[in-house]
Amino acid sequence: MDHYATLGIPRRLVVGEEELREAYETRRRAVHPDAGGEAEAFRNVQESFAVLQRPGRRLRHWLELETGGFEARGEAPGVVMDVFPDVGAMLARLGETRRKKTEARSALARSMAEREGVAALAGIEALQERLQGIREGFISRFVEFEAAGAEQCGTEAAAAARGLAFIEKWDGELREAAFALVGGG
Repeated sequence: MDHYATLGIPRRLVVGEEELREAYETRRRAVHPDAGGEAEAFRNVQESFAVLQRPGRRLRHWLELETGGFEARGEAPGVVMDVFPDVGAMLARLGETRRKKTEARSALARSMAEREGVAALAGIEALQERLQGIREGFISRFVEFEAAGAEQCGTEAAAAARGLAFIEKWDGELREAAFALVGGG
């Protein structure tokens, strides 16, 4: 499925958030089952928005459309792999801190676990800022990728797509772990 066509927008890597949301809302209203549309068409519009909304998935989809495929396996860029140990360590730290908070029986133990939690949350914020910087670096190349075309820059664009996939996954995991730490899960 061509997610760009489903939303009625041109096939571009750089798509403004407002343009994407407007296209989604227009198509969603047009195909909504309550407005006489088909349930499958409605699901397709939702899926297309979900894909194009996330830069990594948008880049991957663009490559699939332009080249007829995408090799998901392969090396992620070094800048992404450099941050991997830090993400793993932070997730382990968050899990351990959450365990301590859950198992704390005394006021002192709870207080100590709470202090660890506050420090861990500050660490998450710093790590997420680092991930955001890497993410923005990849996204800044979208104009270059599009201008050169997928045939010329496919290898670099595919590596960027893999890198963005890792970053999006890690960011989600860090958010979930932080939410669980502050008592949300």
